[in-house]
Formats: sequence, C-alpha cells, structure tokens
Amino acid sequence: MTLIQHLRAGAVLRYRQGFGFYVVKDGKTTSVNQAEAEQAIRARRVRPESKEADKFGVFHFALTNKETA
Repeated sequence: MTLIQHLRAGAVLRYRQGFGFYVVKDGKTTSVNQAEAEQAIRARRVRPESKEADKFGVFHFALTNKETA
C-alpha cells in the first residue's frame, strides 16, 4: 500500500527523529517508504499540522486537499 493509500484509508503520517516517517491507524504503526514520504511533503500532498513537534518529539502531517491520484 502506498503512503497516499494509507492516508486516504484514514491513517495519519508522523515523523520522529531517529525513527523516520510512519503511519498510524487504529493504534497500529506501519513503516512507510521514506523517499515517498519526503516526496509527498515536497509536492505538498501532505502538510504539517503544526510548526513544532508534540511533547514526544513527533511531527504530525495531514493529507491536503490538493493531492490527486
């Protein structure tokens, strides 16, 4: 399953230093292709939900309305 498919299915993208990018859905963590996640951010298919990490050092990302296919 691709990153975008995970996000469309209701997963959320997260990033943590030392762990990299991963998705979480229903309490289950799944690793994702790091290059695919970075490309999605550069292409603005996903956006950060905040400029700062949460108290655990995790950044949260959301799927944008701009994304296609």
